[in-house]
Amino acid sequence: MRTGSISAYEGLIRGPSDTLVHLPFALSKEARAANQTFELERPCCRVLIKRFMQPGLAGKLFLNLSPESLLQHEARRDYTSRYMSEVGTTPERVVIELTESHPIYDDDQMREAVTRFRRMGFQIAIDDLREGYSSLRLWSELRPDLQLSDCL
Repeated sequence: MRTGSISAYEGLIRGPSDTLVHLPFALSKEARAANQTFELERPCCRVLIKRFMQPGLAGKLFLNLSPESLLQHEARRDYTSRYMSEVGTTPERVVIELTESHPIYDDDQMREAVTRFRRMGFQIAIDDLREGYSSLRLWSELRPDLQLSDCL
């Protein structure tokens, strides 16, 4: 805001405009109810990264991911430097924004996954941090790389 330039974009996927899953939250909720969160988020992230790179946008891309998608074994292989190279970018340009709408059941596994993604070069943020113990615990456990002041 200080310079008036765009420093980041947030990638969101919507369902068809004439359906109940048009809004990203509704689409995510339906995928979760069908136990298909990872199956929705994985191709969405690939599309968003590719679309972000096509016009040659500067800055970073924020991608919303649920904790369970981050924990999926395939997710660890999917977001490799190789895929980023295929679309002409690096993990350093992508911020994984963990959604808090899904609980984290295994703190140790989550910390390990976040560490692995950081080692690859991704930054971690928490989407819509809410009030309460679980939110403060999540923030203190995962130590997000970006604070609101970093984005302004």
